[in-house]
Parts: sequence; structure tokens; C-alpha cells
Amino acid sequence: MDFRILRAVCVFFLAAGFSVTRLQAQTPSPVQPDDKLLAEIQKRLPMEWEMEINGKEVTIRHPETIWFPLDMIYPADTNQRNQTRYEFREGRKKLMAARNAGFRFLIEPKWSKQKMEEALSFNDRIWQDPDMAQRDKRKKMKRIPSHMSERYSLFLLSDYGLTVDHKAYLPTYLYEQTGKIDKLINLYCKPVY
Repeated sequence: MDFRILRAVCVFFLAAGFSVTRLQAQTPSPVQPDDKLLAEIQKRLPMEWEMEINGKEVTIRHPETIWFPLDMIYPADTNQRNQTRYEFREGRKKLMAARNAGFRFLIEPKWSKQKMEEALSFNDRIWQDPDMAQRDKRKKMKRIPSHMSERYSLFLLSDYGLTVDHKAYLPTYLYEQTGKIDKLINLYCKPVY
């Protein structure tokens, strides 16, 4: 009888330890305290959404896996989960890829006004060049930040959940929450264009 009690106590502590470890693993990395605007966005995210910041990227996502057609997946997202499967959609077989609804940004130290103006004028000169092919223009143009926070320039890499095409693949609540988060980002981090 004592052995059963001892076994039950051991199982309880193992389960409790596993739960704590699992919770710690799901906790997103803390926002760097030197950017108040990003910290404010993190505070106001809907329940279950998480924000992670490392030295080069900011990711805001929902943990639920969504299957998008592979042709909707941007090349910049190659480091995300590489799961694929086929589904019958619209009467034909489509290759689908697993993604999370959300946003990914590259971050750099905040651009000065002069650096921004130089990049924009450079891109204008490239765009106006009549002798250059369209695809060559896009390759030569400089990437412009999509948003500015207090200390960073943010370059949007991907946004899953905002387009009308995404709506067909997202549950309604995720589509609506993605729109709210987009408004939140635009409220706290000034859109550049």
C-alpha cells in the first residue's frame, strides 16, 4: 500500500514539473525594455498571441497552425516550419504549407531622416530609368522600412491573415484578430508608407 502512495506522489511531481517546463517553453522572450512602443504592443495583444524579439526579428503570431496554399508563402519565410500536405480545394489538388497567423519583421537600428530620404530618392531614380527591365529594377531597389518604432526600423517580411485570400483559410476569429493587431502595430509604430 505504501508503494502505491509513493508512486502516486512521484507521478504527481513529475506531471507538475512537466507542466511548469512546458509553460516556460511557451513563454515568449521578453521585449527589450529600451523600446516602449514594442513593449506596449506586446501588452495589448489578444489572448494567446505572442511576441518574440531576438536581435534581428520581431515575430507576432498565434500558436495555432493554419494551412495556406504554397503559392501564398513568401520566400522570406523559409525558416518557419517546413510542413506541407496536399488538400483538395476548389476542385483541384493544392500543395499546402503550415504557417501561423501573424507578422514577421526584420529590425535594424532606427533610420535617420536623411538615410530614409536617400533610400527613397535612390529608388525613385531606379524606378524612372526607362532602359532597365522591371525585374532588374526590383532587384536594385533598396528595401525601405514599413514601420518605425521608438528605437527600430521594422521591415515587414510576412503577414499571414490580412488579405482577402487569407480569409478563406483562417477561422473568422483569427482573421478578425489579425486585423486588430495590424491596427495596433500601425497605432504604436508609425507606418512609413
